[in-house]
Amino acid sequence: MRTLIYLTFTLFFFASLSGCKSYPYGLKFDPLENAIPLSKLNEERNPSRKVAQEFPYDIRLATLNDKVALSSDVFQRIDAPLVVSFWLTTCGPCKKELREMTANYPKWREETDFRFVAISTDFPKNKHRIKEIAEKEQYNFEVYWDMFKEYRLVIPGQLNGLPQIFIFGKDGEILWHKKRFRPGDTELLYAKVKEISKGF
Repeated sequence: MRTLIYLTFTLFFFASLSGCKSYPYGLKFDPLENAIPLSKLNEERNPSRKVAQEFPYDIRLATLNDKVALSSDVFQRIDAPLVVSFWLTTCGPCKKELREMTANYPKWREETDFRFVAISTDFPKNKHRIKEIAEKEQYNFEVYWDMFKEYRLVIPGQLNGLPQIFIFGKDGEILWHKKRFRPGDTELLYAKVKEISKGF
């Protein structure tokens, strides 16, 4: 009888594993499920385009693999503190901050559940540099490109001065904001993440 119960449990266990989906970066959903190839995006910068003013907005984000997804899909769920860093490939402090995050992100995520995303606001002429830098520095977090600089239309202060980091709460509210980069800032960021995670 015990053998039968054991076999039944084992079969059920492996059957359930086979039905489980694996999502990137430890997420509970696929942020690029509705993404389209960049080559199919014919729409150019449109100054009259109305961008949704409430989080998660509907901003067009390009991936390192030339796909385009809306921020409303990329950030459709917030299951843990969401940290978003806005940066430029020509910004030395930006790259230093992301280098420090690359070194600490895996360890910090083991200790505290949170999501870190880097969004470049580069001009199209520097688009190729985003992937080059991400690969060279071995970024271990999500990297997107705000191809039409639309985040400046919805983020307080219009992202004047980079890098800038925002921590979003479960309802998309901005819980913390930091501008520029100074030594010790990544540790300060992680301290805030741990504090905010207690509310999730």
